[in-house]
Amino acid sequence: MKLVEKGEVKIVGFRVVCPGEEFSARIPKAVNELSKRRNEISNVVDMNTQLGAFVVDVTQNGEDGYWEWLEVEEFNRIPEGDDVTFGTVGKICGERVRGKRVTDHESL
Repeated sequence: MKLVEKGEVKIVGFRVVCPGEEFSARIPKAVNELSKRRNEISNVVDMNTQLGAFVVDVTQNGEDGYWEWLEVEEFNRIPEGDDVTFGTVGKICGERVRGKRVTDHESL
């Protein structure tokens, strides 16, 4: 696991807020939804890199939960919907995972 401080990183994606026992079912849905709708987002830095993380150091309301996102250069075209979120992050702690994209998590 590695902590990276990148300054301001602009992100667009989906936020999942639910009781803890529901994350295992709802996170794969957010991953798949972002994969399906990535072409609705403009100025994506890398279309092949989709990131996800739990926000644990919440400083403002609306930041908690799990976020699945794409990094963007600028906020221009953002998909519509109540579940779409965008903002900035500065510190990212994570581990690179490479794997096959799964489009139907129910078949796992």
